[in-house]
Amino acid sequence: MLQKNIIHILGASGSGTTSIATCLAKLVGYQHLDTDDFYWRNTPPPYTAANEPHERQQQLARALKVHE
Repeated sequence: MLQKNIIHILGASGSGTTSIATCLAKLVGYQHLDTDDFYWRNTPPPYTAANEPHERQQQLARALKVHE
């Protein structure tokens, strides 16, 4: 069985988690996946409408498959 290394960075909105995750991903050669990209719909203005849970799960599953 292939072991996968995964790093989860958690924090409150606006605390810098996206910034640190982006930098760390570049340093270690990992793919950065941002929770906001799955949670929120792409709307103007942003962050006003959430995806349904099943939509988030499907989007995340597709992204994880692409970036195994």
